[in-house]
Amino acid sequence: MTERRRDLSAVVALATLSLSMSVLINAGVVCSNDGSQYALTRSLADGTAIIDAHWEYTDGVDYAQIGDHKYSDRPPHVAFLAVPVYLAASGLGLDDAACQAAVTGLAHVAGAIAVVLLFLLARRLGASRVGAVGAALALAWCTPLRSYSATLFSHAFSAALILALVWIALPPESRVDPKRRRRWLLLGGVLGGYACGVDYTNGLPVVLLCLGGAWLESEGDWRRALPVGGLYLGGGLIGAAPTLVYHTVVFGAPWSLSYFHDARFEYAHSAGSMYSGPFLEGFFGLLVSPHAGLLLWSPVLVFALAFWPALRSTGKRFWVLLLPWVALYLVTSKNLTWHAGATQDVRYLVSVLPLIALPLAWAFDWAFGVRGKLRPVWLSVLGFLFFASAIIQIAKHNALWARDGSQWIERLAATMETDAGPTLAAFASWAYPHPIAAAVVLVIGLAISIGLRGDLGFAKGRLSRPAAADGESPR
Repeated sequence: MTERRRDLSAVVALATLSLSMSVLINAGVVCSNDGSQYALTRSLADGTAIIDAHWEYTDGVDYAQIGDHKYSDRPPHVAFLAVPVYLAASGLGLDDAACQAAVTGLAHVAGAIAVVLLFLLARRLGASRVGAVGAALALAWCTPLRSYSATLFSHAFSAALILALVWIALPPESRVDPKRRRRWLLLGGVLGGYACGVDYTNGLPVVLLCLGGAWLESEGDWRRALPVGGLYLGGGLIGAAPTLVYHTVVFGAPWSLSYFHDARFEYAHSAGSMYSGPFLEGFFGLLVSPHAGLLLWSPVLVFALAFWPALRSTGKRFWVLLLPWVALYLVTSKNLTWHAGATQDVRYLVSVLPLIALPLAWAFDWAFGVRGKLRPVWLSVLGFLFFASAIIQIAKHNALWARDGSQWIERLAATMETDAGPTLAAFASWAYPHPIAAAVVLVIGLAISIGLRGDLGFAKGRLSRPAAADGESPR
């Protein structure tokens, strides 16, 4: 079997494993954040940006106010994507709960795209198939992307768009037709611009990726980089145009962000007040705080941070991959609510989480490559952190995240000595609403993946790497 076919089989399997879990835990609208997105979706389907008729979805928390009317305080691009799905679902006569689940399916697709792109990016940069699969599965199961791929928040969409821009910004290993390459660069700008309308904070990594991509494309000659930058800029304006028009119509000016009109949180009314928090508290809190600690809630990422130096083998691409997430991390450290309110994870960093997790591919390669008695030790450590991180994500999603699972502890304690079975069944239905649909996705997807492989084995060629690019020697 060809390497390309094996990679395609892995792509289908990874997308399936991500999608099936997202379908399993899809609970529709779960809180005020995605409720604000859904309220805007329904209002736009009605032909207006005013959410007065659907304001209850915001729980009276995440909304903007202008005069006597209420608006969503979320950037609009997720809702723009969701409107056709909502119209199709409602046109089929589905009730509101089913419409919520259908619209949330967009996040399932976005999360799966991010997982697949991480695998492909790791392979492109020289990781083995096993390493790339390990990194992609860690992103899908062991990080906050798990929850955000199952809800109508903006973050899974951001991760997919940012990673797609990364893929385009890194110049191809072989020569391509210049006209075709220019079209790809323009598309990269469009994706980056649209990402800024999905979440305003995406602007920083998008700009850095476009600058880095232009630098790589021109091989350091900034005079040659100007036309590339022009393509990114032109595409960016096209991608951001829907949001700029929305801002102008709803809030009176292209740069009048929805946050600036938030009805509940005055600190969001300007960038200066929004990013006025204590830097050190945010910097260390984003790593280890119980409220949002990246390493506390996803301990497998300890290996990701430790293996970033291994990516120096990618040459100048290393800096293009490193700077966007480091810059966003530092800026987020100054966010007044770097812990994202009551949410128990690093919500503001999910857009660049695939980049943070990328070195896990090299961590898996290293662990499999260790010789002697230490090999099972390091594999056990990495495997334990992977397993623990996956369990944490599911437990967090059920108990501590947007939905309050503490009620089930009390109900189970009350029925433990009598008949706990019905309570456990009710909890399973609450925590995992769509087991049949998830099983169908899993069976069909894995059947396609196995069919592409033509065998049931995975060990054959498991540490094979793509051919070295750009004159680099294979590791």
